[in-house]
Amino acid sequence: MFLSRVSGALGLPLNLAIFSSDPSAKNIIADRIANLVPESVDRVETISRFRAIAESKFSNTELVIARSLHDELFRYACEITTRDPHSASFPSIWIVTDERSIVTILGPTLELMSMQTDRSLSGFGHHFSERESNYELEFEKIRRLLLTLKSFKFPQCSFQRNIRAPLKTYQMLVVNKLMIAIATVRIVWNIQNLLHQGDDQYQISLSDYMLTRDLLINLPLPQQYSNLSPQSLETAEVLYEQFEANVEYQKSIPDNSDLGRKVFTRQAAADSTGLSYNTIKSHLSCLEQNGIIESRVVSASKRHSLNRGQGRQIYFIFQKSRAPPFTNNNPFSLLPTPDEFAKD
Repeated sequence: MFLSRVSGALGLPLNLAIFSSDPSAKNIIADRIANLVPESVDRVETISRFRAIAESKFSNTELVIARSLHDELFRYACEITTRDPHSASFPSIWIVTDERSIVTILGPTLELMSMQTDRSLSGFGHHFSERESNYELEFEKIRRLLLTLKSFKFPQCSFQRNIRAPLKTYQMLVVNKLMIAIATVRIVWNIQNLLHQGDDQYQISLSDYMLTRDLLINLPLPQQYSNLSPQSLETAEVLYEQFEANVEYQKSIPDNSDLGRKVFTRQAAADSTGLSYNTIKSHLSCLEQNGIIESRVVSASKRHSLNRGQGRQIYFIFQKSRAPPFTNNNPFSLLPTPDEFAKD
């Protein structure tokens, strides 16, 4: 959200469509980021209201937040702001909506599926119910950074021609706008804090590109792009190393020798990853649905395969044909690494 906010301040809109099972929490976070510079934010509920803002040529508007009940409004706003950046400055557009909503995506827009997982949100109520003691100082630093961006010249990328991947046009626009935002934040922050990093510090660096690539690859994209969340994929790789690839690990089920000696339980998976039981249960279900692992339900008394039911022990094992690296069909994983630049 912050980098999208930066893009809006630069006049290079990077739109966000955030789907969540708890939109209220995401709206609170969106407000916190939007209100870093509240005077440059507009909240709209109708197409006519957005049209009025557009007719003013988005004077002093860097971010527009569309009401979640108006999917067509978001589509209209994205269409209006998908223009040549040399002709005018345009704001970023956000919508935070229910995960079941259907939003038509136009232009440089990132779709994000906000998942309720263990993400250190345990202190959410405390942090967002009152102002913290050091909040004003940090707030002012970031606000000053955003206010500086309006007149900032975009950093150039000397290796732009090497960034080639079979992505859709709007996806490559997302890559470039996000990379510019990341590089600009680094440059302005260093200037404001009197940090000097050499004569080339005003250009997009390979580190900026790699940060952009890593961020995009690990974003939780909706199901049309990703059958597995980045968190589920990380869980799969940890469990594979802990159980399947570990030569010292041996565990089998009597009368179920066909499963081999690498079975594990939910509790063992939770202990290995440090995740909660409910989270690991969700991850294992996703991995099974995508054919990475299989399960067998065994009766404690008869020790043979049964239909699932209460009181049965469920064991898991990796499918013989599956091994890391696992994939989540994230299109941005096709972006080349700097090592691949050299082969170009």
